[in-house]
Amino acid sequence: MKDFRMTPGACVTFPQIVLIIGTDASGKDHIAAIVEKMIREAGGEVEKRKRFLAGRRTLRQSSAAKSWFELCLERGFLFCFPYLGWMLPWFAALLLRRDLRKLRLPSGKLVIVGHNCLRGLAFYWGHRYASVENIRISAKLEEVLVKMGKLPGLHTLVLDVDDSLRQSRIKAREMCGQADFFDRYLAMHQEKSERIESMLVWLCKHYLNAQLIENNDLGEAELRRLIAAGFSGKVRPGRRSPGN
Repeated sequence: MKDFRMTPGACVTFPQIVLIIGTDASGKDHIAAIVEKMIREAGGEVEKRKRFLAGRRTLRQSSAAKSWFELCLERGFLFCFPYLGWMLPWFAALLLRRDLRKLRLPSGKLVIVGHNCLRGLAFYWGHRYASVENIRISAKLEEVLVKMGKLPGLHTLVLDVDDSLRQSRIKAREMCGQADFFDRYLAMHQEKSERIESMLVWLCKHYLNAQLIENNDLGEAELRRLIAAGFSGKVRPGRRSPGN
């Protein structure tokens, strides 16, 4: 990996793949924009994708303006979940295996905003289990998660926000007419939304060696410092045991 100089006296090694993941209203797009800016300021090239490692390239800076098709998919998912949710772990393992197989790296760095399979798993576990200690994972799902965690050059940023801040961000989206079905669902089920987030943080730290960022309205300078420290190994990501 190439070292890019950001500011006089500061040198950051950018990973090949940066996966940014969190629940709704956690600030994924904002942090993705900062990472893109850091790479470009350092003279590097970057490609952004959304929802999958092998997803299509996107130039959209925000996920707020979703198409009618995307909104229909969200509504359909929430409608079917009580009846077909038990299939999610199996389906996620299948999609993850396909995603890893189809992944092709660009010539520059790759930034991925969110991952539907990981978020789907956290959503399922947040409804089924009271805490991460109770999670049960099949051998096939664990195999593909371990494989994903060993992906060369992967650095995962998992975001955590206070529930009160998440609720205020969703309320602001509602006032602007930008709230989607998942936003409203999390606003209506605050206890579940907290569990879903804790499951997602545990999943990413345990299997993807993720760097945790508590994104409670941090300024750009502080976010840059945290991101650069993680890239340089000054903040050591590591596995987190259930409940810690």
